[in-house]
Amino acid sequence: MKIIISALFSVSLLFTTIFAQLAPSVTAKKTAKGINISCLGKAPFNFEIEGEKIKQLESREDGFLYAIDGKTLNITITNASVVLGKNKVIGEENLLKAHQKWELDFQSSFLFQKPLSIAEEETIFVNLSKTAKQRTFFWYFNTPETSAESSENRRALQTALIGDVFLALGSPLNKDDSLAERRQFFNRILSSIKLQTVRKQTKTGKN
Repeated sequence: MKIIISALFSVSLLFTTIFAQLAPSVTAKKTAKGINISCLGKAPFNFEIEGEKIKQLESREDGFLYAIDGKTLNITITNASVVLGKNKVIGEENLLKAHQKWELDFQSSFLFQKPLSIAEEETIFVNLSKTAKQRTFFWYFNTPETSAESSENRRALQTALIGDVFLALGSPLNKDDSLAERRQFFNRILSSIKLQTVRKQTKTGKN
């Protein structure tokens, strides 16, 4: 089961090779409560994933795949330039929709090799602090049967645009999994996002 899910979530070697030079710098570090993920770029940020049983299943140029307390979590961080290409998209909501289309097209073409369609979508604002909120986009689609060994029938994702990168959390669900519970799981992770201050270097010289 884990191998099948991991293979379906993995970005293809060709895709990774093409965009490796465009991928932001993403690192993972163990903490007392779980894992801290950091992304370095024009708008550096980090977030926390808490859990009692956490196992890394895969590490890629653009993110990680984890098994967390019985759930599979795929983390992908992609530069907006890769998603948008030469298209000009204005507005955060439209940018998240553009990422949704890009992600769905990729999974349709490379992972499932079958047409996929959105089953449900919802804009959710998560609290980063008492004064700051982050717009996120939760959506899911029904998945075709890929193997007799796989019980997956849906795939849920929740995305956020942070600076010039898209952060996407993804997870497969079977018929017994609660969509509301998975949404809460994503929200807990996304609400831990902390934006880092970029220090500007000043030039010094002798008078």
